[in-house]
Amino acid sequence: MSISQQVSDIVSSDLSLQKDIHRGLINHRALARYLIDKYDFDASLDAVISALRRIELEPLKEFDKKITGFFKDASISTRNNLVCFTLKKEALFLLPKIISKNIRIVTGTDEINLIVEKTKSETLHDIFSQYIIKTEKDLGEVSIRLAEEAAKTRGVMSRIANEISLNKINIEQLLISVPEFLIYVKDKDVIKTHEVLLGLSGS
Repeated sequence: MSISQQVSDIVSSDLSLQKDIHRGLINHRALARYLIDKYDFDASLDAVISALRRIELEPLKEFDKKITGFFKDASISTRNNLVCFTLKKEALFLLPKIISKNIRIVTGTDEINLIVEKTKSETLHDIFSQYIIKTEKDLGEVSIRLAEEAAKTRGVMSRIANEISLNKINIEQLLISVPEFLIYVKDKDVIKTHEVLLGLSGS
């Protein structure tokens, strides 16, 4: 991929960066240095500056309108008082015992994450006690369900993550089951996260 395409992709996925460039608030040379350091570009400073100057913001603005339109019909819901257990992979054989208990299960290469309501956490703790690596309490879930086309469109996930990050909210876990995105944050951040997602649609 050319340096121009790499720079364009970075800018197109970062709404705040687009806004600042459009308003003339960012010095191209300073931004080029930042991008080279952050993304370890194998390119000269002048090449990155040139790529930044070639970016046309109008297509990006049109793309932004398209993304915003996707969120207008989104369905958003929340849940509080959740617990996440991180387990050793060896606990895999015990999973059939909890399949019917409305638990979110995420299996990775070395670990398994179980996300469950606090009221059911003691039961899970008893079942998996010897395999628990860590336990995260006081989590909340914000679910956003989009149309299938929207969920598969490039830039949608980055828009969600960027907006949450810009509001100084840390995403603890993120599950994607198209067309639904499940975002896990601390309980105290659930309302703010919900408001951020509503804001994506202009609500």
